[in-house]
Amino acid sequence: IDGGGAPVYRAWLGDMKDAVRELDLHERPVTWASGSSWDPAFDLADVIGFNEYFGYFYGANADLGPTLDAVHATYPDKPIAITENGSWSYLGLRGGADEPGTEDWQAANLQSHWDQVVARPYVAGFMFWVLKDYKQRLGYNQELNGISTMGLLGWDSQTRRVAFDTFRDATPPR
Repeated sequence: IDGGGAPVYRAWLGDMKDAVRELDLHERPVTWASGSSWDPAFDLADVIGFNEYFGYFYGANADLGPTLDAVHATYPDKPIAITENGSWSYLGLRGGADEPGTEDWQAANLQSHWDQVVARPYVAGFMFWVLKDYKQRLGYNQELNGISTMGLLGWDSQTRRVAFDTFRDATPPR
């Protein structure tokens, strides 16, 4: 992929990578959290990093694996990191794993994504969004006073959702 459709974006990322390289004496890998699994500048990254919300904002949970495979086929020499992933739930609402908004649904989504990631040795990392519920921007989720309910913990920083245990018990890749 040559990224020809985004010259300003690519130039900006190239400048940012150069700036990081000048400052980082340890020469650590450079990446960013792209909002797309088909970022036009992934060829510039040392590690491909993207946020993904399959089964929540778009597509189905099962779409993650084939997407990872396709990105890896395009960039076979680069590790991939999921830089953000998650879904919401109403704290204390239990139900089936197929009922959006329940803690069981949130945990099932997390488990589905985790299973697809650890099955692929070229995936170097997975970050779940987010540890605890937090206050969002004005106008967001007004029915809950602007609280984002995507956390493993509730707003009180103490109450654990089912997804907390799912994340804690996730089997690491072998």
